[in-house]
Amino acid sequence: HPTLVPYLRQSNQQTAVSDQPSAISQSPLAIRYWQSYYAFANFLYQTDSQHPMIARALAMREMPNLRRALRMAIEAGAMDEAVDFASRINRFLDYFGRWRERDEVNKEVGSLKFEVGSGGITKAEYLRETQRGQVLLQQGRAGEAERVFRALLARLERGAVYDSRYAQTLILRNIGRALGAQGKPSSAAEHYRAALKLAGTLEPTKNVRRQMSACHTDLANVLRDMGQYAEAEAEYNTSLV
Repeated sequence: HPTLVPYLRQSNQQTAVSDQPSAISQSPLAIRYWQSYYAFANFLYQTDSQHPMIARALAMREMPNLRRALRMAIEAGAMDEAVDFASRINRFLDYFGRWRERDEVNKEVGSLKFEVGSGGITKAEYLRETQRGQVLLQQGRAGEAERVFRALLARLERGAVYDSRYAQTLILRNIGRALGAQGKPSSAAEHYRAALKLAGTLEPTKNVRRQMSACHTDLANVLRDMGQYAEAEAEYNTSLV
């Protein structure tokens, strides 16, 4: 079975680790251990876009160590790193179809508490809530996903700790995807255009250009669904630039 055996193996290893005192996670060696795997997860995440077969083979092989390192980061109280770490791991668990493990990872980081005043949001909480909305969307619960993304956008717009405009473009696009999944192409198109307008004010980094290209494709899809074929073709062509 493509996912059952890895899941059972991981569960056995988790049981073995849970018998050890949590104080181990505070030792200098343990900190170096989880920090090294956190850096490795970031490397895999970045490498995947250029060399997916290599990155995913390494992620598959190292997944037990990656998940153990994540738990140690949580026990060490490194909340920001833990949530970012989890988002990296979940990308590969999604690719592998190991959604039960992905949901377990989300549960591990879902109990973390973040202290932010004035209704703002930290980057770690932004990553966690984004992942939650994406999972809901993947599960076909588009209405719930839309509510998560809208609440997240409102908090991003209030600024405080984390006020990245790039993050706002991603959430606008996710709202569009949720609306499209609910059969609301016109509203989805409005949010895609808003995302593109905001992205146009940002420095044209590689990530920004990639997201704009994807957003043009999403916009083209809903325009096609509305029968606006000439406009859709123009958006598809723009996404290729």
